[in-house]
Amino acid sequence: SVANTALLADMQQFGGVNTEGCSELEGPTGTAYILQFEDNDNAIVLVGGANQDWPGLASLLGGNEGSGLRAAIGRSSAVMLQREVPDHVNVAVAQCAAALGKDVFMDVGGTDSPLDPALLPYLGV
Repeated sequence: SVANTALLADMQQFGGVNTEGCSELEGPTGTAYILQFEDNDNAIVLVGGANQDWPGLASLLGGNEGSGLRAAIGRSSAVMLQREVPDHVNVAVAQCAAALGKDVFMDVGGTDSPLDPALLPYLGV
């Protein structure tokens, strides 16, 4: 929602978060609901939003739409992949990062689906 987007932007600015590589999209933002149980275990329910809205693999790897992403990867020390984005995005980021000599890490939380086998050659951890 517009209200959530503004609140998040305010919180990031207040916390000094560098959002230089971020962009805003029309449409809903995603939401995560974190449930904590009495034994301190938790469960997370994700409702996809902007993290689900990406160009195709070819555009990310070579097209104009992916130029900002590729530049951000080039400035990074390493990349951390998230399961909350489509598999083809993680594959594109991993391929680009590996080509630039960047370490690639994978946070495997967020979904119970198997990892895309195309990712495996690029993952360090």
